[in-house]
Amino acid sequence: MDSNKTNCASMKQACYLCNCEELRPVEVIRKRPALETDFGIKPSAYLRRIMLCNSCGVYNNLHTYDFEKMYFGKYNKDTYDSSILARYNAIMNLPSERSDNKARVKRLVDFCGERGLKLKGLNVLDVGSGLSVFLGEFLKYGVKGYCIDPDPMSIEHAVRNVKVSGAFRGSFMEYESGFKFDIITFNKVLEHVTDPVSLLRKAGGHLKKSGFIYIELPDGEAALRNNVLTDREEFFIEHYTIFSKRSVRGLSELASLSAIKSESIIEKSGKYTIFSFVEKRHPLISG
Repeated sequence: MDSNKTNCASMKQACYLCNCEELRPVEVIRKRPALETDFGIKPSAYLRRIMLCNSCGVYNNLHTYDFEKMYFGKYNKDTYDSSILARYNAIMNLPSERSDNKARVKRLVDFCGERGLKLKGLNVLDVGSGLSVFLGEFLKYGVKGYCIDPDPMSIEHAVRNVKVSGAFRGSFMEYESGFKFDIITFNKVLEHVTDPVSLLRKAGGHLKKSGFIYIELPDGEAALRNNVLTDREEFFIEHYTIFSKRSVRGLSELASLSAIKSESIIEKSGKYTIFSFVEKRHPLISG
């Protein structure tokens, strides 16, 4: 039996973002791109389809592999070929002109300045913290850093080496607490889950009334303008969704949040990214 045909028949047929079934084929990928992480998928079984949703404009990476389970311990082992601390230190030591994380922190610092927020003592939750380089940089400004990650390696590293104020190992959907945060961040996280809307909606429930959420997502629309799809990290297999400005707005609306500011950028590393600041919807005051 042809395993590719079997996988194709069992693939999800609806959009991960809005659940629309009107998807337009963009690309069929039958071979792992050279720069994509090798997750141990047999070459004969490798198959995925990039489909564009006609309704919300998000690119869907449709396949049958469960990467959400993989993040509970295996992802870091597959992704980082050296110790997690050595990798952390190497990235932390990058100069500003080469560091995506330093640029990310600057965006947040500038935005807080625009809103008149004093950074010292603000409670910041980073969901899907990974190496915690972002928190390591942001802690320099006196914020209190908290993190959530499914990988035990990441959590141990965040507590022991980065010195976060609190850490939760597991899925954000499993996290239960009455504690509210001033800032919640999703740095290249929401594209790794099959239900980004529920994750973002839940974040709104853990946000202070005056707080905001910072999101970074891969910009598929910009990446495709001058590049071959299979060569771009934005479309690699672990990304269930790849975005456009239109679909980022749709994501916020579906999660009952309001986008304050969104922008498409090319990062220091060459990644095409959309960042967005969102907040809770405030009810209109009638007179």
